[in-house]
Amino acid sequence: MRHGLLTGYTAGVSPAIGGTLDISTSVPMNLRLSKLLPPLSPAALLVRNRLGIGSGLFPAAKLIVVHAPAGFGKTTLLAQWREQLQNNKTATAWITLDEADNDPARFLGYLVAALAPIVPELGQESILGSYGPDQVRSFLGIVTELIDSLANLEVPFVLFLDDFEYITDERVLEAVRRLADQLPMHQQIVIGSRRAPEVGFARLRVRGLAIEFSMGALRFSEDETREFFRTTRGLALSDHEVHILQKDTEGWVVALQLVALSLAAGQSAGSLLDALSTSSAGITDYLADDVFSRQSEDIRLFLLETCILNQLSAPLCDMVTGRQDSLFLLEQIERSNLFLMPLDSERTRFRYHSVFAEFLRGRLLRTHSLDASALHRRASAWHAEQGWWISSVRHALTTGDMDYAAQRMEQGVDETLHAGRMATIAGWIDSLPAEILRTRIALEIKYAWALIFLYRYAEAQTRLESLALRLAASDGGKQCHADDLRAMRVVLLGFTDHFEDAYTMGVEELPRISNDGPFGRAIVASAMAYATIASGRFAETTPLLDIVRESHQRTNSAVGLIHHQLLTGMAELAQGRLHAALRHFTGASIVPEGMSPNSQGPVAAAVYLADAMYETNQIGDSEKHLLCHLEGITESGMWDFLIQSHRTLTLIHRARQDWDGAHKWVDALERLGQKREVSRIVASARLLRARLAIDSGDLNYAEQQIELAEAGADWLRYEDWRPFANEHLMPSYVRCRLMLAQGEYHAAQARLKLLLRQAEAKQRSHRALLIRVLLVKATVLSGDEAAAIEILGEVVSLAMREGYRRTLLDEGEPITRILCRIHAEKILEEPRRLDEHRNQGGRPGASSIGVRVPFTDSFNIREQFSSREMQVLYLVAQGFSNQMVADRLFLSEATIKFHLRNINAKTGAKNRVQAVAIARRLGLLS
Repeated sequence: MRHGLLTGYTAGVSPAIGGTLDISTSVPMNLRLSKLLPPLSPAALLVRNRLGIGSGLFPAAKLIVVHAPAGFGKTTLLAQWREQLQNNKTATAWITLDEADNDPARFLGYLVAALAPIVPELGQESILGSYGPDQVRSFLGIVTELIDSLANLEVPFVLFLDDFEYITDERVLEAVRRLADQLPMHQQIVIGSRRAPEVGFARLRVRGLAIEFSMGALRFSEDETREFFRTTRGLALSDHEVHILQKDTEGWVVALQLVALSLAAGQSAGSLLDALSTSSAGITDYLADDVFSRQSEDIRLFLLETCILNQLSAPLCDMVTGRQDSLFLLEQIERSNLFLMPLDSERTRFRYHSVFAEFLRGRLLRTHSLDASALHRRASAWHAEQGWWISSVRHALTTGDMDYAAQRMEQGVDETLHAGRMATIAGWIDSLPAEILRTRIALEIKYAWALIFLYRYAEAQTRLESLALRLAASDGGKQCHADDLRAMRVVLLGFTDHFEDAYTMGVEELPRISNDGPFGRAIVASAMAYATIASGRFAETTPLLDIVRESHQRTNSAVGLIHHQLLTGMAELAQGRLHAALRHFTGASIVPEGMSPNSQGPVAAAVYLADAMYETNQIGDSEKHLLCHLEGITESGMWDFLIQSHRTLTLIHRARQDWDGAHKWVDALERLGQKREVSRIVASARLLRARLAIDSGDLNYAEQQIELAEAGADWLRYEDWRPFANEHLMPSYVRCRLMLAQGEYHAAQARLKLLLRQAEAKQRSHRALLIRVLLVKATVLSGDEAAAIEILGEVVSLAMREGYRRTLLDEGEPITRILCRIHAEKILEEPRRLDEHRNQGGRPGASSIGVRVPFTDSFNIREQFSSREMQVLYLVAQGFSNQMVADRLFLSEATIKFHLRNINAKTGAKNRVQAVAIARRLGLLS
């Protein structure tokens, strides 16, 4: 089942039908429709047949790059190509990029909005809100999902990305590289840019899959120059005059357009040619000045006052200029072909050609009668009225009045905070002088919150101490400020592993926080709820989570409600309720519009959901989920995210017996811990490495790694206040595994029974499940298989009810052998069978083989294998070699080996012969 990437999209005309796609109903309110449409071309336009117009858009190319400096007609060429494709019934999508699109969340929003009419599934159900392989991903993860959706699309389409020179963010660049590299041949990307974009062009060109149009190709030839003046503009120039103009301008399109405007205004060709030959100014400066000076005073003033705007609309221009006739002037300027480009079919939004805009802005700076700062101030005010805080603050900062900019930040910071845009807030406030920030304590408090959620704990702690001193000096300041400081102290303690201190302080501070401060109450209650989960005080967890939910609902905080779902899921999982946990982690995966997929909430959901998916034996989906989100996980400073994700990835590769891959993730985790100087991360990596050493039989090295881990972190503190990521990753558990490998079965049993009593006393069913599995292993190895099966009965009961798989399968032999025996002999079909087994001493074959039983149905043994894995398994069972299986299934041998590793992982087998034997005992090959 596949799902849409974002909520609220409805497709227009089906791409199978072709023609123009209606995207007007598919764009969320916080995205601008004008960015998804090319500027409308003026009627007097030269058709560039030489560059492919009228002859198809180079079907052999997956990537077409058009790059040249401003004024060479890049956007016009792209728009002509697009119009031609639409006339040929080919689906197209268009995005006009700007500097703000370096925000991956914003770029992703526009990318999905542009493609939604072409790919209907993008507009059905949110990919961010469904459990399964199409779950919420990180930015690059969602791009990967998008590529998968596009690959299933049989109809051709072309994606246009204009003004690509604005894109510098490596994540966005990598997304475009992946799109260009992985899209099928009938899908194309066309890029327009002022410079050659770093999107892997050279690699694709070597393969014959990319075409480049640079400045030389875009210049007007003499024939095009002649056609432009005589046919397109109706100007009777001689061949000699055309030759001179083409030579002097070197075919620069914008210069020729300026010439045409000057000639249309009445200047003779001869005088213009003389002026060009004697002017010391640049040709565009001279021509633009000539065109500008020929306008009425009213138009000149309007051009200068509005050139500060990236996009123009009549209401915005009225606000900036103080006029009431901006719509009339915009229409007049467009009719005059004065480099004003409409951005929508209704002609309500426009932009100036970049060359002309640069000329106007330079002229504005030299016009002392106009105050550019005042113009930016009015633009900031208008954007603030629309709730477009990023644009509002950008204009406010451009005024140079930092006090005014701070005012705009104060107005928009709460909305921006609740949207999870912590980096935006930090960027705003970093731009303010220290003396301005010191006078605005409310803004500085929001800055401290942003630092906390950006995991810059040391900076946040320093800021917190400074704020506390200033509030104390002002007799405590406002109640809301004091509440924020109380909440920050608790959260910082919790985020830095001081769970008991966070809980104790929370008990003291929560009643002091006013009900008028729901954000602070929610954050403190969240930290306390996590602490109760870590300590097993589940009776206290529920009322705290109620406070979290109610408080975040009052502020309509999307980030906060995601965290409520996460905490609820963690509490359920700690108590062994895997199905309920999955539901809550899925709920946390629903990312509202405008929220970055790499913000803390979605990243946390990815980590915990992937872990739960792994536990249910969805190995491939779990790995894909984490790899797609790895960017956000790695960038995060949350210790649990790093440990949990790398532990899961290590176990995935271990299950496939890919030992190099497993060690790679352990080493990566250790490096992250050392870089952040976090002892728990480093120690957790060493425990994972010890487990791998036990698997390989290097018991001395395993002992060494365990000792380093024990000495490297304060594990005694974590016994009673266990971090969620270390629920199953503690020195005591790894040491028990080492004892079993060393043959100390009875000693391991004694230690495991103690650990089991402790886990049960704290109602930690999830922890107790692992301990029981290890206890089964110890009991079998000690020679008491009948007792082991009795213990395993309790494990299987929970596994059947909640869907646990990997906790059993990861232990390999003898657990998988006992499971196969239980399955084959139907020992757990009903209590009578287990009694018979006990009475007969647990001898193999003692119980009769009966009909299919609830154990088999509940464990869904066959459903753990994909259809391709079953095909491979059948052929291997018939004696085919890997190469023969590959030939039969039209796959590579490497792919067959990959499937065999997954089969071994799911059955607990060590090789293909053992996998076939286990599959037969499980009835998979019947």
